[in-house]
Amino acid sequence: MKKITVIFRENIKKDLLKFLKTIPVKGGTLSDVTGFGRQYGHKELVSGKNFEIIDLPKCRIEMLVLDSDLEHILEKLQEFLQTGRMGDGKIWVEAVERVIRIRTGETGDEAIR
Repeated sequence: MKKITVIFRENIKKDLLKFLKTIPVKGGTLSDVTGFGRQYGHKELVSGKNFEIIDLPKCRIEMLVLDSDLEHILEKLQEFLQTGRMGDGKIWVEAVERVIRIRTGETGDEAIR
């Protein structure tokens, strides 16, 4: 089992959630976050003064997936999220040692099906 974490542009949050229903993702945790990367912010004019905005609004979603679904999900996520412009985001994968569904006590793969 793996945990996929995706940082992406906030303006596509609703579209991404709709898209996830079309691939084998059973659920996830969505957070509004800020961050910076190579894009490294922008400048804004406020009350006649320039301000450098370093931390940009982004979204983060974390999903647990079966090993057998991992490559398919990664491929589909990249296809959906990639615009070719700076700021598209990042996807990373981590191994998950153990999962327990609290309500039923199911463990392992059964806990995320």
